[in-house]
Amino acid sequence: MIEVFNNFDELCNFCIAIMYAMSDITGLTYGTINVLLFIILGPLSTILYAISALLRMLNKGKNFSKFLFFVATLIVLGVCGIIAFTTLCAISANLGEML
Repeated sequence: MIEVFNNFDELCNFCIAIMYAMSDITGLTYGTINVLLFIILGPLSTILYAISALLRMLNKGKNFSKFLFFVATLIVLGVCGIIAFTTLCAISANLGEML
């Protein structure tokens, strides 16, 4: 069987390692974290951004549109913050093992 290796495999493996580190830190399973990130929070923020943009284009609900945009941005920044924190924890743990 021919094995194909590319940079996307490295990126995928890195992301999986981060999610396993998140699992170790939070006590949630890998599957639960996967569902939270890719089934709930990702689509939720996308839908909120889309509704916000649609309201802006229709010139309706300007304040509500801003609120939806703010909530979606908080979700994205929260997820990015958690991922960054977990990545730093995983890197520091690996550095500690190497020393």
